[in-house]
Amino acid sequence: MKKKRILAMILAVASCLSLAVSASAANTVNRKATDFRDFDKSAWYAEAVSAAVDIAVAIRPAGSATFLQAKADAEAALRETFTGALLGRGVTLARLGSVLYGLETVENYRFSAPVADVAPSPTQLPRLGTLTITEMGR
Repeated sequence: MKKKRILAMILAVASCLSLAVSASAANTVNRKATDFRDFDKSAWYAEAVSAAVDIAVAIRPAGSATFLQAKADAEAALRETFTGALLGRGVTLARLGSVLYGLETVENYRFSAPVADVAPSPTQLPRLGTLTITEMGR
């Protein structure tokens, strides 16, 4: 009987700790690796956290779509492109253009950034940096 009580106490403490950790993690802000004291810029992993790809693109809405509709669709589609699957893989203008052409609300586009394909090192994970979408003139 005593062993069961001790086991129950251990499980209760573990549950409380688990909830406390979950609750504290829910209130955290987005942090960069450099925010941590033990981060070493010269370590092998340092490269993997710094591969932001800034995108600036002008789009022309298709058909009866408004610019705001096209912009919202383009922003969502471009954000979805940057996932963990891009680790060590390049970000090509052709891929980004294909994402935009696949949208029913976008008729045409013109990138002003990046001006060329982005080729990260094998340990870099490209992530979306600044995304600027403007309206292309007719």
